[in-house]
Amino acid sequence: MKPKNLLLLFFLFLFIVSVYVVVERIYTPKKEAKDEVEGKVFSVDKNKIETIRIEKEGRVIVLKNEGDDEDNRWIITSPVKTNADSAEVTAYIAYALDAERQKEIGNKSEIDAELSDFGLKEPSLSVTLAADDKTETLHLGNITPTEKFIYAKKGGDDLIFLAKKSVFSDLDIDLIALRERWLVAFPLKEIREFQVETGGNVIKVSRTSQGTWKIVEPIKFPADKDEVQNILNFVNDSKALKFFDDADINLKEYGLGGDDNSSMTFLAINKEGKTSMLKIGNVADKGNFYANIEGLPWVFTVKEAVKNRLSFSVDRL
Repeated sequence: MKPKNLLLLFFLFLFIVSVYVVVERIYTPKKEAKDEVEGKVFSVDKNKIETIRIEKEGRVIVLKNEGDDEDNRWIITSPVKTNADSAEVTAYIAYALDAERQKEIGNKSEIDAELSDFGLKEPSLSVTLAADDKTETLHLGNITPTEKFIYAKKGGDDLIFLAKKSVFSDLDIDLIALRERWLVAFPLKEIREFQVETGGNVIKVSRTSQGTWKIVEPIKFPADKDEVQNILNFVNDSKALKFFDDADINLKEYGLGGDDNSSMTFLAINKEGKTSMLKIGNVADKGNFYANIEGLPWVFTVKEAVKNRLSFSVDRL
């Protein structure tokens, strides 16, 4: 073969390789990424979301981000003002941002149907994500006849589309699941002292500078570190079950007010001297017990196991 022809073949080979690199390594990944973004229902940046609004059957939950780049802290502002479980909110945002349009039905003006035919005149669930630069709302309506998809549309947009049925179950969340349900106001590792009082009897336990635990009341004696840790782990892992947020709530009616010796208190103190007191009162439904964290204007229930675990004697420590 002539050198001239070899040179032409060489340049042709370089051209083919260049086209392959551009198509497979640059164009295709960018196109796939673009298609993925365009298929998503929400386009807001998860790091810029400031407010979440969830509306179902007239009930509205509003959450506000009060954290910063280092502190992901959410609060619930409606229907009650309290701390939210930030980990639960973060998971909820992830579910929302994963929601995708599966198939377009068409604009309302193009199809011979009403929004009510799709359950979208009065949506079964509406979720709004508000960032500093944009606000987007997803409305979910009826389940399709195949029961695999759900009719949906964006707020301010006439386009009706299908989303997976699982989108509804992922985003249908109640207030209890979103609110902070811990029984102690600060992390377990911060507790430096705690005491349990039942019927006027007090057991007080304190952590030493060496990291061990000692009983300081009613007697002074070294405590079993493993047993103390088991008690604290149990309290840390336990959560409130059901909340009662009545504005005019009377703690005495739940066995949580006054000098009622039938109630139990668990007082935790951290290294800064901050206190968190859990009160356990009367028996509630299903064998659970009414409880309250001192300073908070609501009552909730805890499992009977919480009271049983805190009903320990000095001998056990």
